[in-house]
Amino acid sequence: MVSVIEPPPRLTSAGTVITLLASVLLLVFLLFNVVASGWLLVASALLVAASIWFNQPYAVHISVFSLIWIFISTMMPGLRWPLHFLLPLAAYASLAWTIRSLRTSVLWLHPGRCGRDIRLLVIVTVLLSGAGVLLWYFAADPDLEPFFKLLPEMPIGLLLLAGLAFAILNAMMEEGVFRGILMQSLEGAVGAGMTVVLIQAALFGAMHFPQGAFPNGVWGVGMAFVYGIVLGLIRHRSQGLLAPVIAHILADIVIFAIIAGAKLSAQV
Repeated sequence: MVSVIEPPPRLTSAGTVITLLASVLLLVFLLFNVVASGWLLVASALLVAASIWFNQPYAVHISVFSLIWIFISTMMPGLRWPLHFLLPLAAYASLAWTIRSLRTSVLWLHPGRCGRDIRLLVIVTVLLSGAGVLLWYFAADPDLEPFFKLLPEMPIGLLLLAGLAFAILNAMMEEGVFRGILMQSLEGAVGAGMTVVLIQAALFGAMHFPQGAFPNGVWGVGMAFVYGIVLGLIRHRSQGLLAPVIAHILADIVIFAIIAGAKLSAQV
């Protein structure tokens, strides 16, 4: 029997408003990186309080995760990959596991279907996304020096293992957030459909605007937005996270190969 994601119950009007406001706060935070603004923390905390007051567990998920992410980024600026993503996820997971109402309302931890149509969709996605990243790299000629610093000197065999570990960890974290936590809460707010796919893709794209993302800038936002739409559709069609995670892993392997190859070429 295939374990698939069940759609969450629809939120009340209050829960819907809270969820959409939390999405807006996340968009501002990711796009403009205004971690020093105290109003973001205050607004996020108020949304958490409101979601608890109105007893809306699916709104609690997105508002709590948003508050944790913004709080950690504000208190510990300059966190690098993977801690800037791993710490908020770990804190959220610990809280969600501890509180029964949150633990029992996590519906997105399922692999879903991986039939022939899903496998074909994943293959096409990987090929097109890989080609898109390569085109951006050659056209934009980005400064990869910050990424080189994340790659310690190591033998080629260990470098390959590091690339695989990076791709797996990064894909699992980002899919857990955008196609997991955020999509579930948004589906409770507006129903499973294209609106949810577009909102989570916009948030995913916004994350790629600041320096330190790959790709980044305006083109990075646009490319990640389109990619987020495709991953959201794969998650929706497969009714699980396994297919989008696999597609994301393979795309991240391409990104790692570009960075590692550029660094090795620069050293020659």
